[in-house]
Amino acid sequence: MFAKDLILMINDTAAVAYDANDNECFLASMAEQIPRNHVSMVSKNNLYVIGGIFVDDDNKEHPLQCYFYQLDTLAADWIALPPMPSPRSLFGMGDCGNLLFAVAGKDLQTNESLDSVMCYDNEKLKWNETKKLPLRIHGHSVVSHNGLVYCIGGKTDDNKTLNKMFAYNHKQSEWRELAAMKTPRAMFGATVHNGKIVVVGGVNEEGLTAGTEAYDFGTNKWEEFPEFPQERSSINLISSGSTLYAVGGFAMVELENKECAPSELTDIWQYEEDKKQWSGMLREMRYASGASCISMRLNVAKMPKL
Repeated sequence: MFAKDLILMINDTAAVAYDANDNECFLASMAEQIPRNHVSMVSKNNLYVIGGIFVDDDNKEHPLQCYFYQLDTLAADWIALPPMPSPRSLFGMGDCGNLLFAVAGKDLQTNESLDSVMCYDNEKLKWNETKKLPLRIHGHSVVSHNGLVYCIGGKTDDNKTLNKMFAYNHKQSEWRELAAMKTPRAMFGATVHNGKIVVVGGVNEEGLTAGTEAYDFGTNKWEEFPEFPQERSSINLISSGSTLYAVGGFAMVELENKECAPSELTDIWQYEEDKKQWSGMLREMRYASGASCISMRLNVAKMPKL
């Protein structure tokens, strides 16, 4: 009765759940141990947070760490899981059954793009390396659907932005190239919504884009989707309770001195299916600052209201 699909925003202070229908916020957990620039994902309604920029000064041999946490929703606390052996940033996460996959990204020590894919087994509580991606990339997006992990777009070390998409079948240990997006992009929002992959915004050689497109699994084709109202990168795209939301990101904003600079936004938009357009819901959601955002089913009766 009290379980609802909520937008969960996780930053280095707290994990806050937002009920978009009732415009209410709830505290899921404090999160001081969660680094900025982490990646979050939900698998089987469990929230996992991995990576981020964290330097362990006490560990002289391996100061750069990729810590890994799971949210204990009953205790409103974080469970520490085995750190990922290959510290990286700008990677993507997917899942299949009891397995979680950390795909490509930038090596924190060499600052070079990776093609390696790390696999975490939730039953064995162990990390292993699995089949490499065909390209070394960072700033891509990863989504999962029907037992496959999809890796979309991204950037190479020579700053070439990609429109390619690959699907990983873990049972066959195979990456397969699928139809490419119409627009190359990196640092963009992506989610599975109403049985299609939707991608929004990002950046490429021409700068920021507002371009949006959707991938049909059945036809293996990308199709037009109503453009986002503003060019921006690093949008959090969330499908929650059959509604598509876009939270935050970075856009070029005019400063007081009339110069334009990239600035973080913390607004929330909703896609209206009937009108086929984006509409603004909230101009500012302070809990979205520096946050990763996902959809999760939580019990609002067990969380303090903010």
